[in-house]
Order: sequence, then structure tokens, then C-alpha cells
Amino acid sequence: MDDDGAAPPLDAVPLRVKVGVESVAAGTAAAGAALGIGSIPMRPKEMSAMMRDIEFASRGITCRAWLCPPESEVLRNERGYPALVMAHGTSGVRQQLKQYVPRFTAAGMHVLAFNYRHFGTSDGEPRKLLSVRRQLQDYAAALDVIR
Repeated sequence: MDDDGAAPPLDAVPLRVKVGVESVAAGTAAAGAALGIGSIPMRPKEMSAMMRDIEFASRGITCRAWLCPPESEVLRNERGYPALVMAHGTSGVRQQLKQYVPRFTAAGMHVLAFNYRHFGTSDGEPRKLLSVRRQLQDYAAALDVIR
């Protein structure tokens, strides 16, 4: 907050962007421009033609996901491409994330969007069982897949 109690404008708030093991501190507009993300057009509701349906196990139960490759070289470095794992909050399904996936793949990231156990296309009984502990386990299993 400023001395007069007003919040600073959003573009004045520093943004820390993690790239590999290096961190870049810049204003939000400068960070987007530096990564080339600001110039990539938004393509909501369009999925990558290269999207693959995959399965992985989480504590012995099958989770289903989309694995989408990067469509740009913008973020590629000597270690490859960055990756993003996505799942909907608590009781949603990956289909609700479909509109966001193209933005990240266009920016040059691998995206793994999955359904938690007990939800959507993933296995698990009873259906729609909400367990934050299990969802964290599912995230850990998804991270193992993307690595």
C-alpha cells in the first residue's frame, strides 16, 4: 500500500517468475514481454491437435488425463520445456479446464490436466468422494508422470 493507503497499480507489483533454477524479478508487463507470453493470442476452447489421453496410477487407482505438448519454442531451454500439472479444485473435472490448456501450450509448456480419483473419467469408488489427502496424492502421482 502507498502512504495514503491506496493499493499500487497492478503493473507496479513485482512478479517473480521461476525459470528452471533462475528467478527473474520484473513488473508484470515486463515479465510477460520477456517471456513472449503477451504476444501469444488467447485461443479459448481450442485443444491441441497433439493432445493424448493417458492414464496413471495413484495408490493403485487409475487416474485419467490429457497430456498436451508445447506448441512454441518460447520457453524451451537446455533442460527442455517447462511443464504444468492442472486439476480442478476439489470436486471439478478436467473438462472444466479445457479452455485454459491452449494458452499454456501456446506459450511453450507441456500440460497435464487430470481428473482426481473418484471424479470424471478416473476410476475410484464411491464416485464423487472428496478427500483432500487423496487429491494431494493424485497430484504427487501426476507430477511423477510429467517428470
